[in-house]
Amino acid sequence: MSKIKSAIKLFIPPIFLKVFSLKKKTPIQFQKTNLSWDDVLIQTKDGYSKENILIKCKESLLKVKNGEYPYERDSVLFTEKEIFFPLLSSLLYVSSKNNNTLNIIDFGGSLGSTYFQNKDILKQAGITINWNIIEQDNFVKCGNESFSNDELKFYNNIDEISNKNEISVCLFSSVLPYLKEPYTVLDSMKKYNIKYIIIDRTFFLDNAPNDILTIQRVPPEIYEASYPAWFFSLSKLISLFKYNYNILFKWNCTEHHCLNNYKTSVCGFFLERIFN
Repeated sequence: MSKIKSAIKLFIPPIFLKVFSLKKKTPIQFQKTNLSWDDVLIQTKDGYSKENILIKCKESLLKVKNGEYPYERDSVLFTEKEIFFPLLSSLLYVSSKNNNTLNIIDFGGSLGSTYFQNKDILKQAGITINWNIIEQDNFVKCGNESFSNDELKFYNNIDEISNKNEISVCLFSSVLPYLKEPYTVLDSMKKYNIKYIIIDRTFFLDNAPNDILTIQRVPPEIYEASYPAWFFSLSKLISLFKYNYNILFKWNCTEHHCLNNYKTSVCGFFLERIFN
């Protein structure tokens, strides 16, 4: 724990954190739809699986991996690394409870964005990292060809992970809105006895009883694409965890996305499993 505390002191944030900005001309747009998830996929021509998204992510992450840029998010490169402290604190906490070892599943973790963002600090804290990313087939193939190392591996599903019984935390960072059946995926975590869940950068409706499906349109400054995306009822999601997880803490993210006629927020949660 002393190493962890020392590392945290090196990275104490300023009083005012710099707000995340993509420097975009056009904001990411969301439009409520009455279509089904599958119908939206057809309309958007396979959405997130488009090859141009993988190409843009690969190009950006290779520049981070090779030291040309310190940080990438959603394929956008930054000249300064941004550390998001609620997420980092959660990772440090889990590691401290597991002999300074972080065995993590990063569900929908792209080509390692969050790994590259946090690995240096985790290592300075003396933490051993086993970072396992679950992704689409094309991302898994690219990840294992260009980014895999002794700490970072890519898989199509949890059952492919050889040491899955040692996994202590599952991270869902900006991925639940893009799953057809997000509640089924969350419920599956109970099957694997994963003690901690981190939900980060997830879209919520603050005062609505039900989830809403939208069509998200990404401006070409990031990559030109559109795909289905959920806005979750905040009360519904919290009630889902009520009997199986304790919410250790909740945070508001620096980014924000609007949906007409609704009060929205982008939030994160750090959850601990209740074992009955």
